[in-house]
Amino acid sequence: MSYYKRINDLLSIHLGHTNCFLLKTVDGYLLIDTSFPQYYDDFKGILNKNSINLMDIKYLFLTHHHDDHAGFAEQLKKDTNCTLIIHKDGIEPLTIGKMTSNNTPLNSRIKFIMGIFNTVKKRNFSIKPVTISNSDIIIEQETDNTTLPKIGIDGIILHTIGHTQDSISIVCKNGNCFPGDICMNWFNFCGTHYQPIFITDKTLVKNSWNILINNGAGILYPAHGKPFKIEELKKSKDKYL
Repeated sequence: MSYYKRINDLLSIHLGHTNCFLLKTVDGYLLIDTSFPQYYDDFKGILNKNSINLMDIKYLFLTHHHDDHAGFAEQLKKDTNCTLIIHKDGIEPLTIGKMTSNNTPLNSRIKFIMGIFNTVKKRNFSIKPVTISNSDIIIEQETDNTTLPKIGIDGIILHTIGHTQDSISIVCKNGNCFPGDICMNWFNFCGTHYQPIFITDKTLVKNSWNILINNGAGILYPAHGKPFKIEELKKSKDKYL
């Protein structure tokens, strides 16, 4: 299912089970994440409904390399020549087209549900390899406060590991936060309590949540689930992590 919602100057695009976001830049738009490849036509249709030309997408920010976030990244790059923004640890899995497997289900219920989902969807955890060019932006530091302002977005990029090693988040000065999968508002009925359904280490998740809290996150727009306030993340951190 695909649909969109405008929240002030933010366009939230829901493709399958992934939320993608469009932020205005000085010369067009920055897209945060893509969904699986089969949703590319839906994505273009939503742009058309909002009078946005595909070529207006000048930047593609990947919160991490997983297939539900980088699914049509290569096709979008080919069609628009947009600049890719990724963490350095995402280079290898993106270019070889293979998701890393060093994270595990948060609990047994998630393992059972996702096992069924992956079987039904015939998910093989491969990615269409993404071409990385010299003009793309590779984030290497823990906090990058120069990349976004240069393109007209008042915000910072933070390295927020715990779901994957290459996970990065955006926190804007107005408090809008785009954390990718380091926190979710999805599957909370399965005891996730805003935690990623797949993790590498709970301590790393807690540290990344603290990074978001300490850097001014106000409203979180996760890649999976509905937006929620930072106060909810604080409560969950203190109780469950």
